[in-house]
Amino acid sequence: MKPRSLRNARESVLVICPTARDRIHFARPEIQGRYALEFRGTDEATHQPGFDALSFLTDAIQDISGRRADFQGVVGIDDFPACMLAAIVAETFGFAFPSFESLFLCQHKYYSRLRQRDAAPKATPNFHLVDLSQALDPSHLPIAFPVFVKPVKSYLSILARRLENFQDLARAIAEAPVRLGPVAKMFDALVGVSTLDRRYRTVPASALLLEEPLTGHQVTLDGYAYQGRVVLLGVVDSVFFPGTLSFARFEYPSRLPPRVQERMGRIAERVVASVGLDRTFFNIEFFYRQEDDSIRIIEINGRMASQFAPLYRMLHGIDMYAMQLDMVLGRDPGGREVWRRASSCGGSRTALSPASRHPRSVAASTSDSLTRLWRSWCRRVSDCPTSCRTTRAIDMRWSISARAIGKSCTANMRRPSYSSRSALHLFVRPPDAGGCARGLCDEIPPHDP
Repeated sequence: MKPRSLRNARESVLVICPTARDRIHFARPEIQGRYALEFRGTDEATHQPGFDALSFLTDAIQDISGRRADFQGVVGIDDFPACMLAAIVAETFGFAFPSFESLFLCQHKYYSRLRQRDAAPKATPNFHLVDLSQALDPSHLPIAFPVFVKPVKSYLSILARRLENFQDLARAIAEAPVRLGPVAKMFDALVGVSTLDRRYRTVPASALLLEEPLTGHQVTLDGYAYQGRVVLLGVVDSVFFPGTLSFARFEYPSRLPPRVQERMGRIAERVVASVGLDRTFFNIEFFYRQEDDSIRIIEINGRMASQFAPLYRMLHGIDMYAMQLDMVLGRDPGGREVWRRASSCGGSRTALSPASRHPRSVAASTSDSLTRLWRSWCRRVSDCPTSCRTTRAIDMRWSISARAIGKSCTANMRRPSYSSRSALHLFVRPPDAGGCARGLCDEIPPHDP
């Protein structure tokens, strides 16, 4: 912990169970210079066998009770269990943070679908709840095969897959208690000690959800909600490895036409308001099908898509981590101009904006400047304290190559000693006549091995 005199010069925020990616971003000098952050637990520890979320919560509350005045805010970035733990801590001590109920209505996929259907019925796919405690009769299913199955409390895409027939469903039901048991138990335990309304407690996290299969162009719409206002930021394209549900990379801004992005934005505003999110980022995954011009909601998450934070920082100069800290400290995070700039370019390009109000934010206009930016970012990671650094982040020897491909210039950055799934791929096309460009990346930085 830092000396009290230094901590008092900055606003103090308690960070609940940060991921490796969170710790790297929070260690950046521009964050450290403005905020005094105290970490409580790590995301990695919550995945270890024997982790007791209620004991962790009890210990945290007891510790904070003795020094409530030391903190001006609390934050959790990852949605489970960090955000839910942070919400309970915030409600216990009166910190500003999204309500437990609003986060629950994002994470419990059945109740979330009900809210989505109320707010945006045409964008909500057909769905059916499967109670694992009841015998299932195929003749009673109101939805025809093939279907897509997902856990009511989804986690790392476990058990989320397409089912061709009732036999596939029977196998999924048999797998569910083994593969989802610990996650469902932790989720239900946190619900049990929360102030959540009783009407949301009837469907356990162990249930399964069947949905009509969705196809099309998959994207993620990012934004935030602050003091009742929904602010849209941008739409990111998801690119998959052929024939799989595994992400190959993300591209920003989206290639979708501006009119489609605007429709998604209006849907997002209604759904976020219906769920009741406030003082937090959100991201909503959509499918757009060109054949019938339809938009369908995949899911809503009540937190930032942290893997996209470098994209927004490089292309628009906004610092999503600083913005999240500002929101829990009661400050408007700004960034309202980003949606207009991104969506106006549409199709195949986006305008690169100047730096925002957040200190030391940057924008890249060429492949060379993007490469320099990332070299600088990597140096900052290597300077992180050991406690904030992943095993992979310690070795910052990069092999960097740039080559022209048609009209595009590509900068590939890869750690040579690790597998391809650990690689970082960053691309930028030089600005066109309209002064627009495009950035692409994979998930960064990677988690601990």
